[in-house]
Amino acid sequence: MEHVNFIALLLHRHIKNLEFSIDMLLFSILIGITLLLVVSSPLSTLAVNQTTSISNQAKSVIANSNRTDNKLILLSDLIKNRIDKAAAILELTSRLPETRGPPQMKLFSPASKGIPENADLAKRQTGREILSKYPDEFVSFLFLTPNGTVYLLEPFTRQQNLSTYDLSHRDYFKGVVQTNHTFLGNVITSVSSGRNQIQLAVPVFSLVESNQTASQIGVLSSGLNFKTFNEILQSLNLRSNERIVLLDSNGTKIADSDTKQISSLHSF
Repeated sequence: MEHVNFIALLLHRHIKNLEFSIDMLLFSILIGITLLLVVSSPLSTLAVNQTTSISNQAKSVIANSNRTDNKLILLSDLIKNRIDKAAAILELTSRLPETRGPPQMKLFSPASKGIPENADLAKRQTGREILSKYPDEFVSFLFLTPNGTVYLLEPFTRQQNLSTYDLSHRDYFKGVVQTNHTFLGNVITSVSSGRNQIQLAVPVFSLVESNQTASQIGVLSSGLNFKTFNEILQSLNLRSNERIVLLDSNGTKIADSDTKQISSLHSF
C-alpha cells in the first residue's frame, strides 16, 4: 500500500516586529506556521509476525518523514523571505514624503471610485513604480483613507473595475487600524479583478513638524502575487506521492505544488 504525504502550511495573518534603520532594514516577521503532515502508513496492513518487514517499513516512513521535514524547513524559509521582502518594500514606501502627503479628498469622485487617474500623481506614480519594479511581489497598489474609502488603486483599470469604493470591512484594513502595524490578511475575492488575493497592508502616518504628533492618514496595501508562491511550491523536487498546499488561516488555498489542481488565483 503506497503511503501519501500531504503537507499543508497554515499561514496566520499577523505580521509584527518590523524594524527600520537608516543603513539597513532589520525585519523579522513572526509568522505562525502550522505544519500538518498526514501520513497514511502501510504498517497497519502487515501481518503481526512480519517483524522484519515491519521494521523496514517503519524505517522507510521515518526516512521519508525526515526528508519531508527538510523540505518543509526549506519551504517555510522561502515563503517567509518573500513575505519579508514584500513587507520591507511596503514599509519603506509608506515612509516616503510622497506617500505621507495629505490625501486630496476634494478630488474624490464616486464616478472614479477614488480620485481621477491624473490626480495626486505623486502617490499614483509611486504605486506604478512599485508594481513595475517588483512584479513578483505585488499585483496591485492601494491607498485607503482612514475610514476605509478607496483613495487610489493601481493599475487604474482595477480602480475603474471596483464594485465598491468602501473597503472598511476588509480584514487587512481593520487589522492595520486596530494594531497600527503591518498586517497580512486572509484570502479574499478582489472587488476589482474577481480573483482570489491576499493583501499586505501598512499604516501611513502624516509628515510632522517638530513637537507635533503624527496622525494616521491612511492605509497602504498591496495584493501579493500568488503566482510567485505557486512557483516556490512547484520548484521543489517532490515525489509523485507528495503534495504541498499553502493555506491561509481560514483554510483557503494560496498556492499548490500540484500544477494539475485548480488555480488558487480563481475564486471557487
